[in-house]
Amino acid sequence: MLKKNFLDGINTAGVIGAGKSGLAACRLLSKSGRKVKLSEKGFLSPETKEELYGLNADFEEGGHNVSFFSGCELVIVSPGVDFHSDFVQKIISSGIPVIGEIELAFWFCPAPIIAVTGTNGKTTVTHLIAEALRLSGKKVYELGNIGVPFSSKVLGITPDDIVCLETSSFQLESIRHFRPYIACFLNIASDHLDRHKDFLAYFNAKKNIFANQTEEDYAVFPEELAEDFASIRAKKIIVKEPLAGLNQEFALAVAKIWGLPLDKVKSRISGFKGLPHRLEKVKTVNGIEFYNDSKATNPASTIWALEKLGSNVILIAGGRDKGMDFSPINSYCRQIKKLILLGEAASKIKSVFKEKNKCLFADSLQQALSLAFSSAAAGDKIVLSPMCASFDMFKNYEERGDLFKEYVRSL
Repeated sequence: MLKKNFLDGINTAGVIGAGKSGLAACRLLSKSGRKVKLSEKGFLSPETKEELYGLNADFEEGGHNVSFFSGCELVIVSPGVDFHSDFVQKIISSGIPVIGEIELAFWFCPAPIIAVTGTNGKTTVTHLIAEALRLSGKKVYELGNIGVPFSSKVLGITPDDIVCLETSSFQLESIRHFRPYIACFLNIASDHLDRHKDFLAYFNAKKNIFANQTEEDYAVFPEELAEDFASIRAKKIIVKEPLAGLNQEFALAVAKIWGLPLDKVKSRISGFKGLPHRLEKVKTVNGIEFYNDSKATNPASTIWALEKLGSNVILIAGGRDKGMDFSPINSYCRQIKKLILLGEAASKIKSVFKEKNKCLFADSLQQALSLAFSSAAAGDKIVLSPMCASFDMFKNYEERGDLFKEYVRSL
């Protein structure tokens, strides 16, 4: 059932970007009876074209043209497309409303939403909250930035279900009416400065998670952000001492709001060992421990890993730079035995690292692991914790982490 009939009068809708979220939006719009037009900057696979033909959708590829969206009453932008790009802004200037994919799915969602954002830990906390809420006996969905587009599941969701939604700054900057019943804001650190104008713009995009909440809703955040969030309208639940890493207190706070027995919730989530690619121990070889932390795509996340691992760390880092300041890792120079660098950001990281004699360059992830292994001794810890995006060399952080594990297991 549509919320307030937001799609009334929308007969033709455009979608920008043919990634998972964009295609999910196309399917949802088509199933709701709308004509769909898809624009993709790259080139579409034969399988995607075949599906679009089946949806009776128009499409263009190899570039975006504003004229292509002539006749559209609404345009949905995928999170991978820069909302502030000249192309998107031209569409907005033409008078066509532009929203994001989670906004579109929200219009169809009859169930309460628990939304999670923050720089680090979003996926883990979303999963922990979902696990806790399953004690209610309800069906709980884990959707959004966690890897399953909201739009791909929303038509199957009932009012008696619960949606746990991981939300990124890219998704939150394009909302209009999106209103979670419970919004969790975990933390904030510099990230995605290749897409956002500056840190404040990034922070403000994330703060949109609270924008449409009312006094009937809940906002959960750490004590250090209380001043920043003083003006929000939702009931404030302050997490004073979040556990480093797993942030189990956020799950407990949500469970308490839901009225679940906290002893059972603690029992359910206390044995959680972590998700793949998040300081995931792979194996031990000759007394050397190997960790896959491929999800660490910013310096703050890598610093968290260094704090957990302690001394004698051989760090493999680098990838696509997101406009990051890598100098904070200098506080951990003593812990870092060697710094193996690869990818587009390798030279930039070395330029700010104080102990340059510890730096080695690698042309590939396999070579980086080989250099790390040859530099290691029993008691050392080799960790892939890149501080960067993966897109210069890999499809995504999962592919990067899976290859690292494959190489480690072959040692």
